[in-house]
Amino acid sequence: MIIDSLDNLERYIAIHPKFEKVFTYLRSLDLNLLEVGRLCVDEDFYVNIDCVDMRPLECAYPEIHFEYLDIQIPLTATEKMAFADASERFSLRESIPEKDIAFFQEIPDSVLTVQPGQFVIFFPKEFHSPIIGEGKIKKVVVKVKY
Repeated sequence: MIIDSLDNLERYIAIHPKFEKVFTYLRSLDLNLLEVGRLCVDEDFYVNIDCVDMRPLECAYPEIHFEYLDIQIPLTATEKMAFADASERFSLRESIPEKDIAFFQEIPDSVLTVQPGQFVIFFPKEFHSPIIGEGKIKKVVVKVKY
């Protein structure tokens, strides 16, 4: 997991061979003006723009992905995200392989706060529970093939 300011995206280009293309694309957009929906960019990544109700921590069941990593960017509100070390053992609730997602039963103990203007990268098999808080949030989630 990585958390940082959007101003520092380029620091992370060397981490993944597709990050330079992803970050160049993100920099070409005004993220705040994006309409809700999916932008299918190419076979390497796509972008979801969501506007959803946030949820309390006790309802924030963690998820993991296997083939894609997430770059999560809150736009309109501060968002809390719970996370857990990949070595922790959680009870599987549901797995949906065709959507590259599995949900687990226990709520992670660690919580971080992400402000608009920041991003978080969750790598495959990293437990994470986004959209924790109150009210609605508009956010961008970039899904990058790993």
